[in-house]
Amino acid sequence: MPLPPKRKTARQIREGVRHYVAPETQAYLTEVGTCLHESCHAAAAIASGLPFNYVEIGGRALSEFGISEDGVSSGRISIGQSDDIEGHVFTSYAAIAGVDRFHFAPGGVAIDLGDIEQLVLDNPDAENIKARAKLRAAEFVKEHHGDIIRVAHALQVRRRLDKEDVKGIFEGVAPDPNMRRFMGALALLPRAKWVKI
Repeated sequence: MPLPPKRKTARQIREGVRHYVAPETQAYLTEVGTCLHESCHAAAAIASGLPFNYVEIGGRALSEFGISEDGVSSGRISIGQSDDIEGHVFTSYAAIAGVDRFHFAPGGVAIDLGDIEQLVLDNPDAENIKARAKLRAAEFVKEHHGDIIRVAHALQVRRRLDKEDVKGIFEGVAPDPNMRRFMGALALLPRAKWVKI
């Protein structure tokens, strides 16, 4: 005779619950995800020494690239020319690693993967470059989780950050005491079930 199923703890039940979110909450979570995505790129660019100019969400990012698939928000980072292919690949993979770490929607991942393939095109060591950069990115995002959150929050508040802004925040500026709503969104992202309207 089989044993009765083991009862779940209250915590297991709470963590396993998917929350339906209202359209306005969905829009906010999408913006938080965009900020996290772009902040992963920006933090990785700072760490790898790439010549990046600014990172932004909404505004010009929307007008230059069109409205994102969700129709709510979009972002971009402006990185200058560099011969550091592995640094560029690492910077692209950082945002992909952020999807796993922060649980935001993978909206920009296809673009990042396409950028990676273009960067290593015709490079005989392409697979090794990608493997090293992917592993480095996953470790980087895990290690700098809090720094990326601070950059993402500043990006959400200010909409555009230049390299010096990102560098200052990434290298240790104290978190903004008004981060409560942003941190609440981070807690909800893994459990959010998107409502189609």
